[in-house]
Amino acid sequence: MIKITVTCTNMKCMASMDIPIVKDSVFPGINSLCPSCNQGMFVVTNIEGTMPVSTRIANTASREIQTPQTSNLNTNDVLDNGGNQIFTAFQNRISPLILVLQLIDEFKDSEGKIHVEELCERFFHASSELRNHLQTLEHDLNVKRGQRLSDGFPTPNQEGAFSIVLRNIIGTDGKKVSMGQGLVQTLELVKVDGNNMFELTKNASIFTELESVKNYFLSKKSLKFISKDPMLPEYYDTALAEEIVHGVFHLSPDQKAWALHIIQQIAQADQSNEIGWDSNTYAFEQTALAAMGQSHPRWFQNPERTLYEKFIDQGVRQKKPSPENHARERLEKHINGKLGSLLSFLKELGIVHPIRIGNTKNYAITARGMTLLSKTMEELL
Repeated sequence: MIKITVTCTNMKCMASMDIPIVKDSVFPGINSLCPSCNQGMFVVTNIEGTMPVSTRIANTASREIQTPQTSNLNTNDVLDNGGNQIFTAFQNRISPLILVLQLIDEFKDSEGKIHVEELCERFFHASSELRNHLQTLEHDLNVKRGQRLSDGFPTPNQEGAFSIVLRNIIGTDGKKVSMGQGLVQTLELVKVDGNNMFELTKNASIFTELESVKNYFLSKKSLKFISKDPMLPEYYDTALAEEIVHGVFHLSPDQKAWALHIIQQIAQADQSNEIGWDSNTYAFEQTALAAMGQSHPRWFQNPERTLYEKFIDQGVRQKKPSPENHARERLEKHINGKLGSLLSFLKELGIVHPIRIGNTKNYAITARGMTLLSKTMEELL
């Protein structure tokens, strides 16, 4: 038997309870919200005892649990550093960014510049062409929503989706540039003048010197696949994927730290079982830590203030019944959005792949992802 102790995160309450876990019994269900104060959340504070590992898990297609194996991967998360300058929930694929930069490079004028309206028009046509072609390839493999790269290339008649891409990748409404907005600007890949003209910086060469992503995809007659359930295509070959990953990591140290942290979480879960990493609890766990005053720098609004504190103040201003509950809900939603964006990026480049477990999806690391993680660990250790 195992005994788990859970404690309320509300410092004024601190209620706790012991929960016995007995082999082959039904797993006990408790609410995450503390019933004593109706404000704090229960988090695991202690685990006692051991239990024999069952040979099967019900309802998981008879996937066997393996005994954890030793590895050169440190069980401590040595990669969990970095700050809050990570991609937003809507910046969830890197291919559109590369396309935009390569279009600027291709159609810039004699002074090396292109007007935002012309850039958007060029992007309209290229994005539509890529979407149509990728959809045909994805249809042949029966690729479902969430795994399709074609969704990252909207057409102009998809006004909502297209405006999201323009705003989050380029930083524009299609006519004027919003200064300092969009990945091309936040990563310092372009300079913008007062006439809404874009000019590439030296940083942009990381992506403009790559093979044309438009030509790369349009030349494909079919797609290989990384996993079947659910189906995830291999969009990029290993060499090109590695160049893109290293380019992103060079430009954004915080995004690099965030990505490697999650890759390591997935790799460690992969070592201990065959059902992968459950991403559904990550935001809850990070939010619980923030509620106890242990927020990771990634979840800070600025060096002096956490996002949890920001949302507490917001709850007070809006006269919410429980500012603490409001803060937890907002922060958990924020973290889940960022995590979903990151996982889409990692799937796009073939670093991780989803595993279907009942009605949910967990994540496993690919050989490509393990190579990336191992190289990084060797550099650090």
